[in-house]
Amino acid sequence: MADPGYGGDDDPTLRGDERIVHRARSRFKRCGEWYGTTYGYSLDDDKFANADARNNAQWPDKIYADRDGKRKPCLTINITGPHNRLIINDSMQNKASPRIRATGGKATAEAAEGMQMLMERTENISAATIAYRKAITDQVNGGFGYLILETEFVNDKSFDQDLYIRAARDPRAVYLDPDADAKSPDGADAGFGFTFEAVPRDTFNRENPKFKDKVGTSTLGADQLWINDKYVLVAMYYEREAKNDELIYYKLEDGTDFFGHRSEMEEQSGKDLVDQIIDQIDSGQIEGKYRDVITQCVNWYKIAGDCIIKRGDQPKTRWIGKYVPIIPCYGLKTVIGGKFDCKGHTRALISAQQMLNYNASGQVQFGALQTKTPWVGSVRSFETNEKEWANSNIEDYAYLAFDDWAQEEGEEGRPVAAPTRVEPPQISPVFMKGMEDAERWAMMVSGQWQQTQGQDNPVGAESGKAINARQRAGNISTYHFTENQYDMFRLVGKQCIDIYPKLYDTKRILHVEGEDLSKRVITIDPDAEEAFKRLKKETETAEEIIFNPLVGEYEVLSDPGPNYATQRQQAWEAMTQIIAQNESLAAVFGDLAIKNGDFAGAQEIAERMKKWIQHTSPWLFEDGQDPTLAAMQAQIAEGQKLNGELIFKLAEEKLKVRGRDEKRDIEAFGAETDRMKVLIEAAFEHVLSKQRAEHELNTQANQHIFNVIEQANAATIAMENDPGPSQ
Repeated sequence: MADPGYGGDDDPTLRGDERIVHRARSRFKRCGEWYGTTYGYSLDDDKFANADARNNAQWPDKIYADRDGKRKPCLTINITGPHNRLIINDSMQNKASPRIRATGGKATAEAAEGMQMLMERTENISAATIAYRKAITDQVNGGFGYLILETEFVNDKSFDQDLYIRAARDPRAVYLDPDADAKSPDGADAGFGFTFEAVPRDTFNRENPKFKDKVGTSTLGADQLWINDKYVLVAMYYEREAKNDELIYYKLEDGTDFFGHRSEMEEQSGKDLVDQIIDQIDSGQIEGKYRDVITQCVNWYKIAGDCIIKRGDQPKTRWIGKYVPIIPCYGLKTVIGGKFDCKGHTRALISAQQMLNYNASGQVQFGALQTKTPWVGSVRSFETNEKEWANSNIEDYAYLAFDDWAQEEGEEGRPVAAPTRVEPPQISPVFMKGMEDAERWAMMVSGQWQQTQGQDNPVGAESGKAINARQRAGNISTYHFTENQYDMFRLVGKQCIDIYPKLYDTKRILHVEGEDLSKRVITIDPDAEEAFKRLKKETETAEEIIFNPLVGEYEVLSDPGPNYATQRQQAWEAMTQIIAQNESLAAVFGDLAIKNGDFAGAQEIAERMKKWIQHTSPWLFEDGQDPTLAAMQAQIAEGQKLNGELIFKLAEEKLKVRGRDEKRDIEAFGAETDRMKVLIEAAFEHVLSKQRAEHELNTQANQHIFNVIEQANAATIAMENDPGPSQ
């Protein structure tokens, strides 16, 4: 019997769409209570991180209104954005990626490579780097980012579909099961989820004529998202449905293993046949076993107002995967006193940023209030040359004359003091110190010190390697963002390998281009016995592969590290250094080095060099060994065998040597043997480049030694072998 697992959100007294809408409304209410406060903070944090002189989002409303009313400056010196972008850009430069590994069934390492190709194709056709950047930016700025998986038909003349990775346009319009975090922090076990979208009313009426002017602006009580008569708020509601089932395993007549769920087997073969298989397992007629399991499927409903305008709750229309296709990318999560919060990098920088803005504004205001008049003096002192004194701040005069005596009619004269120059405007030490403190405090709370970014290093210039090492050390303080990104990428891969066997269930041909621009043609064949088979290895044309995604079991790892552009640069530097040290290696892998070059024409040069290497050293592209090298090694082995035979023969002859010349013979043998050893060792130092010379050298050396000893002992050997006259 089915157990949907709806819990207290369901009302069994209701029927049809009314029951589904009630369940969705109850669940959205729970989401609002869980996410409401932290989504409010997230919105403010997002605005704060993107503040500028136009929106003034880093100034509290009341303070800004008061200062603006009094014509006081309100500067925005945004250092929060650059601090956040250090994390965002580093994450994209060293982006993790889902890596697929074979774990069971008939899956092999090559089969995992095939599944990886499908993953790369999904990322390519989705322009997934855009979605990843959006999700990571939302995570760092506001604490939440979301990816959403969707399927679409290839075109309007095909029934084939492809999988796409999208980013949520507004992360605060996405809600995931609040209980999912307790089950799996990455959101994999979410029981339901919502995505909301504001659709222009004329577009909604055109796409849904049956519901024209029948729905309002409110959907599921989500009035806080959008209220506008020109738009209709549409919710995509996903819910996971649990069903009781049986997993059945038994051996087929050909000895292969079969695994299947009772529900699927009954749908294909009928209940009677499945019951018969169970009876045969119980009686021992066939080898097998079975157990109770709970299977998951995901239904979806598009809701506008209180109406379900589209649905997918039947076997052929449900969401193709078993997971809710909403993938979160969280910041720093906390649950304190039952209150959920999730912070981005912005939150910690708010106070330091506001202090910097206030002190910078105060400094400008302090300077603006100081006098700009260069001269101060008595009115009488300026009377004679009033024009010159008025222009003294814009004209260069050799001298300025002033009236030093003033006399009124009927009064005695009196001296007049000379005009004095006023000190120029001064900066405020208090405000300057406040700005310095604010910048320092921003680095303290973020952990992103200037020294970790290669700036203001007191010891002077450093190598790029040293700077990179300190940058990585500085990134430790923000590693929780990176770790949560790994969780996001792992869940993307986990959902994809669940979807591919169901999505690619018919024969079709896919063209895949890898990160290295290599081309592959994959034939998806659900009837293939092997999971993966190469038909033609990559040479000048695309590699051809047959892949059956239904065979085997796989798991996903999140592979951190530099992205492909960085890997190419590192490969180029490493290969060019190796070739610079040994130029002959250019004839071995020069095409691979040029292929990683980042300059115009690199790929064309690599292709030409590859053809040249194939022509001169075809064995490098085959599994076999270089035939020339193999022949040389055989000659060396033969020479060593001959050398052993000669030494053995010489030893036998040596035992026969007698008489007074024995010592001389032994010394001659030793000297020539040492000479032979030196020659052989010298030849072996050049074994890879001078194999034929070595063999010839060994043969000549051995023959020379044998001839010397034979000549030196010819008389003795002849006497010993001569039996003499008979007695």
